[in-house]
Amino acid sequence: MRFPLSLWLCLGLAVSAQATQLEDEVRFWAARAERDVADAISPTFEGEACLKLVRATALTEWESKGEAALRMALARNPEYVPAMVALSSLCLRRHAFAEGMKWADEAVRLTPEQADALAARGDVRLELGRLVEAQADFQRVAEKVPGLAAQSRLARVRFLEGHPAEAATMLEQALAEAPSGVRRETLAMVELQLGELRFRSGDFERAEALYGQAQQHAPGLPAVLDHQAELQAAQGRTAAARALFETLANRTRRPEYRQAVGDLLKLSGDTEAARPWHEQALRGYLEAAEHEDPRYDHHLAAFFSDVRRDAPAAVKWARHDFARRETAFAADSLAWALHLNGEKAEARQLLDRALASGLEDAQLFFHAAMIVLAEGDKTAGQQWLARAAAVNPRFQSYHFHR
Repeated sequence: MRFPLSLWLCLGLAVSAQATQLEDEVRFWAARAERDVADAISPTFEGEACLKLVRATALTEWESKGEAALRMALARNPEYVPAMVALSSLCLRRHAFAEGMKWADEAVRLTPEQADALAARGDVRLELGRLVEAQADFQRVAEKVPGLAAQSRLARVRFLEGHPAEAATMLEQALAEAPSGVRRETLAMVELQLGELRFRSGDFERAEALYGQAQQHAPGLPAVLDHQAELQAAQGRTAAARALFETLANRTRRPEYRQAVGDLLKLSGDTEAARPWHEQALRGYLEAAEHEDPRYDHHLAAFFSDVRRDAPAAVKWARHDFARRETAFAADSLAWALHLNGEKAEARQLLDRALASGLEDAQLFFHAAMIVLAEGDKTAGQQWLARAAAVNPRFQSYHFHR
């Protein structure tokens, strides 16, 4: 699917209109909160509107405003569960997992049967790699509020447990059974999740169709656009992908989009043009780290592993990420960095831990192949390469680091 300039203009207008409406909501609830210093409900609605703005625009400055509003709500009513749930979600976006868990745990303690509180706790547990506990929370959510949101969470667990085909079937069934009144953005995010599963399996055709459906349901949503750009790059449409990533970079100022532009320029052979984009990306990652924002620790590990080789730095940032969440992906990232840094024994230990999770991921299997080949085991190396190709026959195509 090719996108003419007129369509990009329309998408920008769609995002602008939605953002304007949400900004009006923020101002409305902020004014209400200011008028009544005992009101915890209005600042919670203000914070929730800010989180919606983050999703709609990918502008992180709305996070700070949302955080301030939610902390105001909890200062006014320390037991107001909706504010706890929203603050837990915000902490999750920032990879502040310990604080996110604190708020989610407290929300469940106060309202043990409340679906939003259980979902918030499950979301944090999932990001921490505590899959059994996350699934238990999500199953309770599904029993209380069956629908797309619960099924998409359960499908995510199944994927991380090593069952991508089953996860895809769950999402397909949930979409087929979705009632007519489901929010369009909810539909878009589930279509995006299913499309990413198809992309990871090398099925670019079905991924493209699903991303197109998501675009129709949520025009201009940055998460949809960056998936479409990733797909275009993987299909070899590098110029179109680079133009889209550059639009996202300029619109959102997010460093991962700047890195994507640099990566695609480098892939095209223009290393000189790639350099300033990579410099800007690195500066953004490091500035976040300097402000105690750990969300880009895993980006830094990958950047120093695969973009600008600095193995000790890669190990440093991968360790930071793994210390916060001991997931299979974090273990794989640390194993790869250790391997590049010549720390073979610990690299193998972390690799074995990632593989023991059951995760079916082509990049993980590729790293396994490279690590065991470096140990001299050609047979095992070829077997892991074969497994990578079985999971995704196109695993060596472009991949955007989220």
